[in-house]
Amino acid sequence: MFLFKKYNFFSLLITFSLLGCKNSSTSNPEELKFSTTPLISKFKRAQTLQEFALFGTTLGFGNLRTDGNADFGLVLKSFTKEDLFQIELNDLMSTAFDKISVIGNSIEIPSNVTLPEQRERYILSINLNKPTYKIQFNSEDDPQIVLLHGQFPFSDVVQGFRNDEPLLKLANRFNILSYSEYSFNNPDPKANFKVDLVAGQKVHGSNFLAKAPQNVASDYSYVVVALDQKAKHYLANNLTVLAKNEIRNLKISSPSTYIFSGLIHESFVNAESKSMAKYKMSLQLQESSSWTSELLDFIENIKLTKDQLSYAMPSNKGHNELGIAYNIIEISPFGEETVLTQNTVLGAWAPTIDLSFLPSLKKPKHSYRIDLFFAAASHAQIARDYEDLFELAEYISRNSFRL
Repeated sequence: MFLFKKYNFFSLLITFSLLGCKNSSTSNPEELKFSTTPLISKFKRAQTLQEFALFGTTLGFGNLRTDGNADFGLVLKSFTKEDLFQIELNDLMSTAFDKISVIGNSIEIPSNVTLPEQRERYILSINLNKPTYKIQFNSEDDPQIVLLHGQFPFSDVVQGFRNDEPLLKLANRFNILSYSEYSFNNPDPKANFKVDLVAGQKVHGSNFLAKAPQNVASDYSYVVVALDQKAKHYLANNLTVLAKNEIRNLKISSPSTYIFSGLIHESFVNAESKSMAKYKMSLQLQESSSWTSELLDFIENIKLTKDQLSYAMPSNKGHNELGIAYNIIEISPFGEETVLTQNTVLGAWAPTIDLSFLPSLKKPKHSYRIDLFFAAASHAQIARDYEDLFELAEYISRNSFRL
């Protein structure tokens, strides 16, 4: 979506303005468990799962005037807790694109973003129209989606790009006006499926005072997402990005709304980024009535010495330590990623992890990465396995390391 990447769409608008039209607490130690048995992931998108596309047209944006605000639609799938704490770029913004024509120029827009027909002006009068969306599903995905209807100040966002402002921070200028929730039933999970969506079916009935932490590094953004819980899944109804110490009155669906928030490195916005910095995050999920902006510290100084992975553990901030989850990721010479293992060290956070099983998994010409997740919660429940750890977690600090 527009929030997270500098697309040709904005570059083109800037070019118009400058050059004219041009192409372009710890648990009992007896509860400590350690698994090194390689597991086939049933949580990540596996290559063996049949994928299909959900597509359609977004309607019902009303009569849009030339008012300095550009209207957009954003279609998102539902999230589990594990999805949220292991969030990836394409969970927010499609890595597939659709092409549209603007003043005779072909530009690319993420496939889960729509632009209702409208005309806005920035130096030149520009017609926008991309009513269709498309998102990818597999047979294990939850069949729920949401359409967010938002606006952004057209000139402010373009000016932000001209000033090379960090991309993710531009999202704090967006205003989500309404949302529409949908469930669908695809009779043939091997085939693409069409669902048209109508904007504006629900409006926000409450407000939430969101405050960013005092210590936000210059290369991080503080992301806040309001979520409605649907059984074990969550659907977004608003989102924003806050600057350090910024306070904002965020519109939410109801007082029982959940708030997902965290510090995300700004290289996360770049799908092509090879930097390990983009994997370092601190995240939390709380009901809005009990939410605070306090997060776990980052996991730092990860090292592999012989078969032992060590690290500087974050403070638990007085919370109960649920354990550590870790994924071993295999990366092919072509950049394709496969989850080889999803394992846990449950209970009190362990100072090291034994990776002596790893050499037996490695293939020539492939590279490997470990993703670490330190989980904590304000309650004293005990996680029993990998999935349970994420289900019970309220706070996650995560980082990654090339093996």
